[in-house]
Amino acid sequence: TVANGKGLHDAPTAELAVALLLAAVRRLHFFRDSQNAAVWNKDAYQQALEGNSLMTLEGARVLIVGMGAIGIEIARRLQPFGALVEGVAMSAGTRGGFTTHALSDLDALLPVFDAVILVLPNTPQTVGLLSKERLALMKNTAWIVNVGRGNAIDEQALCAALEAHSIGGAALDVTEREPLPSDSKL
Repeated sequence: TVANGKGLHDAPTAELAVALLLAAVRRLHFFRDSQNAAVWNKDAYQQALEGNSLMTLEGARVLIVGMGAIGIEIARRLQPFGALVEGVAMSAGTRGGFTTHALSDLDALLPVFDAVILVLPNTPQTVGLLSKERLALMKNTAWIVNVGRGNAIDEQALCAALEAHSIGGAALDVTEREPLPSDSKL
């Protein structure tokens, strides 16, 4: 028997990517930590925003790297929030009505986007795609969301970028090693 699950994960994965990005933009992790510490901080919202200019999806430039079926579904779900969505695929063109750039243009694109969502398969071309050098190209307020494969990001470089506050943050559904080891910085 040969079976194909095409389309099975498109909607759930797209919803997860949007949820992770919304949680990051609205700083839900900050409020969760305050709640878990049983602390009421009347200045929590302002403190959550300090040093990170991505406060809303309205007008935010979001780059989806991996503009296949799931990438297109993510783009469709981000549009009603007012996000300005573009994609990256192996070749340039239009995917699902969204401007899609060639993967070879990624370095030029990273500095201008507020969020980068990775929806990549595990191929020789995608392993370590978001390298130390590419992380350094991103805005210091940009968020990374990864719902594809964990090995698409150089995790040591990501940890260093997060510690140095050279990017806004990362929301990761996947990591290179799963389950994530308890001693991982991530």
